[in-house]
Amino acid sequence: MLAVVGLAAANLTGCVGRYTGGGSIDSINGAPQKATFGFVLDALDPDANGYPTNVTGQFQFNDHAAGVSFHVNQFESADSWAPGPNFLNPEAVVFNYIGTYTSNQGTGTVQIGVGSHDQVSPLDGSLNSDAVLVDVLDGPYTGYYNFGLVQNGIIQFKPAKSN
Repeated sequence: MLAVVGLAAANLTGCVGRYTGGGSIDSINGAPQKATFGFVLDALDPDANGYPTNVTGQFQFNDHAAGVSFHVNQFESADSWAPGPNFLNPEAVVFNYIGTYTSNQGTGTVQIGVGSHDQVSPLDGSLNSDAVLVDVLDGPYTGYYNFGLVQNGIIQFKPAKSN
């Protein structure tokens, strides 16, 4: 379902740290209209394989033209994550998570996927493409789905310091 996450290697370690990003993708109503996003997520408490067992942070999304605007600050268990480097570049970051969103219209569940620079774009095969996927699973925006390459923004990962 998430082409970007499909590029992640299967047995990765070192995924604990801070994920940050922001920018825009095209609105589902088409360019030049934009959907903007920003996030700060901390992946904490690594398991035996180095994957986070706890996730805290926030994700803000607004598809201006479609009238979809929400904030996520609750995330499900670490098994909903598939973070890690792209197999083509160990500096790249890919993750997928499920969270509870709040909006003026109510609450619901959303799946969000992010792929950082040095991903291979599933849209045109180019490199150096940050990408974001938003798939609303339930709540007032049920059925909203948007995926695009990040414009005017960046996605980054800062690994946690070793003890």
